[in-house]
Amino acid sequence: SDIASLVKLAYKTTQGARAACGQYDELTRQVASLHTILKRLHLEVAKPESSINRLESYGRELKSIAAGCDEVLTQLDKILVKYNALSEQERSTRRLWKKIRFGSGVVADVAELRSRVTYYTSALSLFLNLISAGAVGAVEKKMDQAGGDLRDIKAAVNHITAHFLATERQEGSVLTAYTNDDRDAWRELRRGLVKAGFRDSLVRKHMDTIMAYVKELGDKGV
Repeated sequence: SDIASLVKLAYKTTQGARAACGQYDELTRQVASLHTILKRLHLEVAKPESSINRLESYGRELKSIAAGCDEVLTQLDKILVKYNALSEQERSTRRLWKKIRFGSGVVADVAELRSRVTYYTSALSLFLNLISAGAVGAVEKKMDQAGGDLRDIKAAVNHITAHFLATERQEGSVLTAYTNDDRDAWRELRRGLVKAGFRDSLVRKHMDTIMAYVKELGDKGV
């Protein structure tokens, strides 16, 4: 399956990072964490009764996350393969590149790739927590059934939450602030949705539903 291929790619990239940077380097730990969460996902996908296999919205969301994972791991793997092919002498005079230009002309920023690895680890963790929380929540079900903008907004809220969890290393989650009716937190969420391409008037129109969904996430312990 596609997820099985991702697990293999994440393992190969982890081994490449270990060879390039050492077992305890931050990059190695980041890719290893993504590999671990992908193995969990592979086990979940193998269950016929899993919500991933029964609900179209979960399948669609997973497809999007998996595509992003594949892209970032493929780029990182290419960088590590190229670096690890250097001689010992060449490697001793330079650290892992900050940027690298591929034959296609694409320039990859290693720091950006690392932050994306962390994001996809958070996104998959959030996704699996939603699945393992059991029954689909009433608000989530309402947004999925409505389709269109509401369904897309729900996926975007998940994306924003995963990004926050990946970048804000602090106690408690963003959901704590949102569910406590924190106006600053709502403004931050609204800005994130507008940045994702939703009209501000649309976001304001669905404010109650969006906040109810976020509260539902918090109640699930996500």
